[in-house]
Amino acid sequence: MKAEINRGQIEKKLQAAKDEIRDIEDEALLQAAIWVATRSPVDTGTYVKNHTIGLGNSLPPAPVTNSTNQPKSLDPNGDIQSAISDMYAQILSLPDERKRVSIGNTSDHAEEVEYTHGYGVYASLRAAWVQLKEEAVNKVRSKG
Repeated sequence: MKAEINRGQIEKKLQAAKDEIRDIEDEALLQAAIWVATRSPVDTGTYVKNHTIGLGNSLPPAPVTNSTNQPKSLDPNGDIQSAISDMYAQILSLPDERKRVSIGNTSDHAEEVEYTHGYGVYASLRAAWVQLKEEAVNKVRSKG
């Protein structure tokens, strides 16, 4: 009598679990991107277009970080959708092996928007994060 262990089957299941974790992480980050973009003020579009996602504590820079002399946005919904699309592209470009991901805003007036004007975009994201993660788990697992 003997038992045979098939390492290939174990590795296949392990890879499937890693893939599911990656999908859940990506979905949770996408929901965070949607959260901050849809709760952002869109005057000139500078603030909403400066939400960004990066590895660790580093955030990729945005092309325009200052709203001085910027015209009022003609398409606030388009600016929001553009910001979500840009962040989604950043999510998809993250390496598979990642320990920490940050989402933030690189505009010159980010702290003013968050604290002085009281939008609290990132404070509300921190409060909603547990729920967003749970929803991501449920969404990914319901597909599989």
